[in-house]
Amino acid sequence: MSYHAELSDYTQQLSSAIEEMDIEKIMSVCQQAVSLIRSNEPVTLADQQPIMEFADKHAVAESLVKEVRDRLSLEVGRSKNARKGIQKYRGVSGNV
Repeated sequence: MSYHAELSDYTQQLSSAIEEMDIEKIMSVCQQAVSLIRSNEPVTLADQQPIMEFADKHAVAESLVKEVRDRLSLEVGRSKNARKGIQKYRGVSGNV
């Protein structure tokens, strides 16, 4: 498969992973595509368009992953605070 076709395929896979909000697939596709781009250096002018299309999707994926990470961090903080609140009651184990 040619470099451009392979990069376009990764861009399509990334688009579908973003629509499905599949974080593991997003991370996997991004890693594979970035390694493909790095293996094709130096970049020529003909490579610019497929790379820019991937970069646009990558930016969307990056913001999605960051948003999910922030939500998970918030939930972890809430659960820690809930456990601290439970410990003040008598008869409740400190290992909760």
